[in-house]
Amino acid sequence: KQGLLNALVVTPQNGHFSIVCGERRWRAIKNHHLMKEVPCLVGEGLTPAKKLEMNLVENLQREDLTPIDEANAYKALLGKCGYTQATLAKRLGVSGAMVSYKLSLLDLSPGLQKEVAKGRLSETDGRAIAQTVKRIGGPEAAKQRVEAQGEIEKELKEAPANPKNGKVDSPTVKRVAEATVTKMAGAKALPQARAPK
Repeated sequence: KQGLLNALVVTPQNGHFSIVCGERRWRAIKNHHLMKEVPCLVGEGLTPAKKLEMNLVENLQREDLTPIDEANAYKALLGKCGYTQATLAKRLGVSGAMVSYKLSLLDLSPGLQKEVAKGRLSETDGRAIAQTVKRIGGPEAAKQRVEAQGEIEKELKEAPANPKNGKVDSPTVKRVAEATVTKMAGAKALPQARAPK
């Protein structure tokens, strides 16, 4: 038996303790009757923003997060904790480019975000689509960007996935995105984005 590797973080609340970090670990211990007592760190005087930050940062360390889950957590940290992208990058120990790239996935339509979350589209291809669609300019840009993403989504749903990894291959994604954007707005598409290191 290894026990609990990381202590739960709790805060006093109405004569009891409320779990700030470690809810899943607590449930696993409770459901499997693994321990009668668990080590806890008591966080006194934690602001609601600090509790949220601690919870979101812990969730970002999970292995089962999709790129869309990560992007939404980054967005929540920016909006609810008032961080800049640079501050968030420093707090998470990642590059500013990584934060920007993750957030760009939220520029995708809900349908394309779902394809990235399912793994049918790679994170890199999702970013490439978002960047390509941003090339549409002019007074009708917002409307045309939505229409372009709808067309891209429709075509990619019909595209065959690689049997080895279940993803639509990058050249197909790039071709569909470029052709759609060119058809809709005559814009020259950006090259495929490179993943940050």
